[in-house]
Amino acid sequence: MQPPTRSPTYIGSFAFNFCTGLTDITIPDGVTSIGNWAFSFCTGLTNVTIGSSVASIGGGAFRDCTSLTNVTIPRSVTRLDSDFPSFQGCSNLARVYFQGNAPNASLFYGVNTRATAYYLPGTTGWDSTSGGIPTAFWTLPYPLILNDSVGVRSNQFGFTVSWATNLSVVVEAATDLGNPVWTRLATNALSGGTFHFTDPQWTKYPTRIYRVRSQKKVNFQAGLASGSVHGTGRPVRSESCHGRLLFHPLLCQQPSCGWPAQKEMNGQAQKSGVHQYQTARPRQ
Repeated sequence: MQPPTRSPTYIGSFAFNFCTGLTDITIPDGVTSIGNWAFSFCTGLTNVTIGSSVASIGGGAFRDCTSLTNVTIPRSVTRLDSDFPSFQGCSNLARVYFQGNAPNASLFYGVNTRATAYYLPGTTGWDSTSGGIPTAFWTLPYPLILNDSVGVRSNQFGFTVSWATNLSVVVEAATDLGNPVWTRLATNALSGGTFHFTDPQWTKYPTRIYRVRSQKKVNFQAGLASGSVHGTGRPVRSESCHGRLLFHPLLCQQPSCGWPAQKEMNGQAQKSGVHQYQTARPRQ
């Protein structure tokens, strides 16, 4: 009998340190913690993809990974070592993309002096610098919905739209994803890169799907991470959570709230980059 296969949930301290021939790593979803010095002194490492369930990055986890030029920190990361910066000595690190709020500890001592930390409008805790490097809005080629903002407030379903531009964003809704007829619900100019949308009519529909898009076609040629329009290194995926259908690179990590969940794939939505959410009335 074969023993059951278990996916790792933790990368131990010093697990891969001084693996100088290591060039590309993908930390899969399901891993929740990266130990101290786990990939330290991996001087050949050029690409790191951190899974969306990682909550903790240990001290010196990527210290002196001198070939690393950019990295994306998922919104799931909430714990960082405050004594030993995780990316200390990464002398060629130029772009760090944050999908969530500002980190609670320094990550960057000894990095490239031209490095920049990019963050999404609507996330919190950011100042003009982070850990000694300057910050800037993360400019995506299309608007997106911040997962933390999605929910019911004052009996109205709503969410915050984020986009680091001064362009107008359209919110549309449909009731059938298989054969959608989209109705425009709002057109808003962004203020400081965000606006919050609410739908007072949401309870009148057994199912309602929302999407956001630019009012005008936009062509972005600069300021994006190499190889990916949203900087994560992965294509847009679909997930089901909180009774909403998500087509979104920043996936919700919260536990299910008990709403009826539906899961479908809409290839056209993926190709177009349009972000969609589906709601269903809560169980009585």
